[in-house]
Amino acid sequence: MRIFGFAGRWLAGALLAISLSGLCMGAAAREQRVPLKNGILHIADLSAAVCHEMDLPGFSLASGDVAMNSPQGAQLIDAVNLTLGQAGHLSVDGNALLLRVDPDKLASRCDELARATRVLAAAASPDATLRQAKRWGLFVPTSIDPNRPLIILIHGIDSDRGMLVPLADLLTHEGNQVGFFSYAGDQPIDDSAASLAQKLADLRALYPTLRVQIVAHSMGGLVARDYIEGPAYVGGIDRLIMVGTPNAGSSWSKLRFILSIQQHYNLWRNDPDWSPSWYVTEGVGEAGRELAPGSPFLKKMASLPRRPGVSYTAIAGTQHPASRISSECCEGMAGWFSGRVGNWWGFRQCKNGLKSAAYYYRHDTGESDGPVTVASAKLAGVDDLVLLPADHIALFLPIDGHPPVAWEAIRARAGK
Repeated sequence: MRIFGFAGRWLAGALLAISLSGLCMGAAAREQRVPLKNGILHIADLSAAVCHEMDLPGFSLASGDVAMNSPQGAQLIDAVNLTLGQAGHLSVDGNALLLRVDPDKLASRCDELARATRVLAAAASPDATLRQAKRWGLFVPTSIDPNRPLIILIHGIDSDRGMLVPLADLLTHEGNQVGFFSYAGDQPIDDSAASLAQKLADLRALYPTLRVQIVAHSMGGLVARDYIEGPAYVGGIDRLIMVGTPNAGSSWSKLRFILSIQQHYNLWRNDPDWSPSWYVTEGVGEAGRELAPGSPFLKKMASLPRRPGVSYTAIAGTQHPASRISSECCEGMAGWFSGRVGNWWGFRQCKNGLKSAAYYYRHDTGESDGPVTVASAKLAGVDDLVLLPADHIALFLPIDGHPPVAWEAIRARAGK
């Protein structure tokens, strides 16, 4: 069926986004009503509903009106109902547009619906989609020496290649060739792996003898594994270093929407190319669902054997983020008692107590880095397991001017 014009395509995607935002995560059944005024749908009203459902600020995502008794309105209803199938129904109910969704039937169609939502949103905002696509892909030096290994860094969920720059700078300073792979963090992991496969196949066609090493943070390790251990692998990968990768999933996956909101808030503040449609075209939470322990995706990954000829390393953290934050807070408060005041009776004891607490929290360790447990970071057949007293972020990012905690372990293995 030919999808109708700009407004209709966006409306279909937006209405599907409303249902996907909660129901694909197993939320209770709901009905979403968007008011009509004399049979006219004001798209600004739909914008407000979508922003509310998806925890976005109240941006105007589109403008204009759609007469629901017009051919365009009928096509809108047909398009959404065609995509929902037996899982839901869109209709005009008095002075409102009513979307009903059956969560039991929707569960098996979540990925289909999510993909349809992204496609419709991308078609509705082509310029914004093109600007967003420029942020994704394989970014390598303009001049590559095929006789030296190329280290490719891959970020995790709801992140971008900006997170990779500090580690890239350290590796480059050591004389390494460094590239980046960036992808839509919320889309299905298989889609990200397919994009990586295509980019690396193109690179291998240009440099058949080039050795490639991958250093991947968090979910990026699953993207890399999905390619390396899957059928699209074209060879050439020398080493895979996974830093805080949830090979068996993460119980924090249900909280990933917080990272998504934070990411897009930062983009809104700092990237003039940002568009609200990016929130949808980056994915509608598929990756987060796949990170849930026991997901079909993780079961598939658990069935894959290690790729012969590839050296694997798993780096795992043993400190909860709260420990580092608590240590920093205690050290900061201890700093309040400076100079002569710090030697006064009472103040001295308080200062020493805060320093002792900071020391305790700094060295407090457990069985996870917060989002990823040590057990989840382990991978069958991988003997090179490195445990470090750091949380999920400190493993990979500099903190207070210090290199990432995993830096020495990466340095000892990459670029050789």
